[in-house]
Amino acid sequence: MPILWIHRSSASDILVQFSEARRQDAILFAHNLLYEVSQGQCITETGTMDSDGLTALGSSASVQMMLASSDVFHPNDYHLDGNTNATWNSRGFIQVAEDEARDLGLTGEPEGFVPYSSQSIWRSDYRTQDELDAELNVYYARASNEMIVD
Repeated sequence: MPILWIHRSSASDILVQFSEARRQDAILFAHNLLYEVSQGQCITETGTMDSDGLTALGSSASVQMMLASSDVFHPNDYHLDGNTNATWNSRGFIQVAEDEARDLGLTGEPEGFVPYSSQSIWRSDYRTQDELDAELNVYYARASNEMIVD
């Protein structure tokens, strides 16, 4: 499944996963978002970057858009100029849905994400309040059973 990589200069990098059937939608989404956030001051030429399965979709002064072919893609796995110790974004990486990526724009961060805390890919927890309550009930039931000592 393709992953759209939005490399932002003033915030964490955004990853948006698309189904294989929606590859063209991912490219169109990237071009539209790039045009919107850069107010038309962008380049939207599509071209293969190298043999790592990355396709450059466009860029502006503050953002780059790339499409990765692998669904296990992490930006830090792609090494610029052979430097294996480099990180693309010290603020971190977030994976969100299309609408949230659009809402975050050039500088927004999702609620619950802590910039600079990790180089892992952060994903929002979309569980309902009832699901979270049920998980807590199971946790506390298990914890209280473990604390009983005869």
